[in-house]
Amino acid sequence: MNNLIQSSVNEHNKDLPSIFIAQPTLGAVRPEHVMNIVGWFLLGKYRMAYHPGIGSIPHDRARNILVADFLEDDSYDYLLFLDANTIAPFGALEALMEADKDVCSITAQTFKVSDSGTRHIVPTSFRWNDKKGGYSFYIGTGVEEVDITHMACTLIKKEVLQEMERPWFSFEFADNNGTDLIGEEFSFSRRVREAGYKIFNRYDMLSHHFVNVDTNTVNSIIVRTHNNAIKEASVAFENAKSMQNLIDPSKHHKPIGRESIDKLKWT
Repeated sequence: MNNLIQSSVNEHNKDLPSIFIAQPTLGAVRPEHVMNIVGWFLLGKYRMAYHPGIGSIPHDRARNILVADFLEDDSYDYLLFLDANTIAPFGALEALMEADKDVCSITAQTFKVSDSGTRHIVPTSFRWNDKKGGYSFYIGTGVEEVDITHMACTLIKKEVLQEMERPWFSFEFADNNGTDLIGEEFSFSRRVREAGYKIFNRYDMLSHHFVNVDTNTVNSIIVRTHNNAIKEASVAFENAKSMQNLIDPSKHHKPIGRESIDKLKWT
């Protein structure tokens, strides 16, 4: 197995939970990944390996090779998929371990293009929607079970992968023309559930996802714009209250809607 960096095994760490970090990449690794991975190694809480799978395409092939390497090594309890274009917060690894789920991801977002061409941000975790007869983007809170999740920052227990048949990931097609129906993460998630395991996503933690731009940067712009609008509305109401007092100083008017406006602020 090439490109494997792992912590040495000694009496101090042989009984620690062990994590195999698998990263599909065409060769580029963002510096933020290096900082996170070095920091996780230095925590001293886990026995770890970092294995960037360089150059394998398409995505399903890259992921299957990494899973095979993980199972062949057979000395680690968990597989952490960490995509090259997704930067998790430093606390993500501990949060995923604390969740103690069969499969658990940190929230990642992407852009969805509507029929009108409008682009908006959605989480890449899904639940089945009976009304639509398909999967819908699902926005939850805390740690919630989902039907489908991404592999951008996802922790998987070894037993889950051992119970599944190879290939673990595969693209599927809608018809004989080869039209792409679902991605490799959809088929993997479905097979996980068919094997009797459950999938969760942590909505209380958000990754940076670089798809042309960083989705978190877009988030911050949206939040800032929204809060500026709320602030301007608050000032307008205060001005309106002042005008009322000028018209009839004998009346003491309460701030118009100020408390309600403050509740509209986003964090």
